[in-house]
Amino acid sequence: MQKSHPTYLLFFFLLGLFPLMAIAIWSGVRHTSWYVNSISRDVSADLGIPVQIGAVRHPRPMHTRFENVRIFEAGSVTDSETTPPEPLFQIPAIETWNRTSSASGWQIHRMNWKIPEMTLETISLETLWRLHNHVLTWGSNGDFWKDNEFQLLVDGDTVVKTAEPIHVQNAKLRIFYGKYGPQTEIVFSIPDKTVPEGSVPLQLVLQRVQRQKSSFILATLKTGEAGISTRLLVSLFPSMEKMGEKSRFTGKFIVQQSFHGWSGIFNGTFQNISLETALAPHSPLNGECTLELQNARFDGSQLTAATGLLSCLNGSIQRSFLEQMLGITQLSLRGDREKLGEVVPFDELAFGFQLQKSQLVLTGKCRQFVTSVFVTQNNEPLVCEPATPRSAISAPLFFEAIRSSQQ
Repeated sequence: MQKSHPTYLLFFFLLGLFPLMAIAIWSGVRHTSWYVNSISRDVSADLGIPVQIGAVRHPRPMHTRFENVRIFEAGSVTDSETTPPEPLFQIPAIETWNRTSSASGWQIHRMNWKIPEMTLETISLETLWRLHNHVLTWGSNGDFWKDNEFQLLVDGDTVVKTAEPIHVQNAKLRIFYGKYGPQTEIVFSIPDKTVPEGSVPLQLVLQRVQRQKSSFILATLKTGEAGISTRLLVSLFPSMEKMGEKSRFTGKFIVQQSFHGWSGIFNGTFQNISLETALAPHSPLNGECTLELQNARFDGSQLTAATGLLSCLNGSIQRSFLEQMLGITQLSLRGDREKLGEVVPFDELAFGFQLQKSQLVLTGKCRQFVTSVFVTQNNEPLVCEPATPRSAISAPLFFEAIRSSQQ
């Protein structure tokens, strides 16, 4: 048997040693601060905002684990020599892995992320809006998402630290190329002790819209049958803080950011609105009401156009305010006005309304009467349509009368 030449043995030894050394060196490099900082810089450049990563692990092939991830406001200083600002996001760990699958005959590269929990230390909707718009426009106007999808699962809670912290559970996020371009769908639930299930499901869709030379994000939020507490909408519409602790919204609304703040369209129902709280500090009305809205448009938290119905059972109205409203709306009062007390109780107050171009049209909607009755007392009409036709009233004049009654 012929012996191997020593040169051949050395060649095969080096042939196996070099890849082994390369793997060992690369494994060592991946645990250095240089490697972690390099990844942080690359991610920051991709997102356009500062990102800090504490450590990068590779537990198995095609899997990466980022630990202690913090995302900051655009322009924030994150130099270790200075005191860093509070992060927008703080994530203890992110596990990522990739796979390829077929969808409608196309090969789609799917990026999967899994997070144990996440905290939004400071809520900055403007920054999140810009960040999301940046992500949806990757490639040439979002072409990246034609061949790629992104999916994110959050195992634990996502805590939004607003004035009253919001705990989001079972969050699932997906970015993909939809009918009108790149869009994001987020399905999650919020704990709610007032419903038997203990939580309420929600769906949020974020869609990028291109108009002429500008683009913006439209956000559509849909609730389940149980609705959500209006306190969760206060960050977008501050006026909802006055609706009362029991008030809820059921339906869907669409919001977008504009130069005047947040604008939106509501389709749904607000229930259990406290008139004492909504019209505080000096409310001319008492009771709980329900507000149904169809295509109600808000601009800068101000109602600009709407069709809807307002109804209230077993409440009261101050006589001075009632007389002021009769003068503005040109409605008729049944019975002897002199017999009314300073506070006028009612069985039902209900009217439909249509607001458009600063004009307000009101229609009586008390349920037990066929004719247009606005207010009932002792099961009899109290305020109703006059004998002669009325014209539309000035919406600014109507709302100004309500505001002046609160002072």
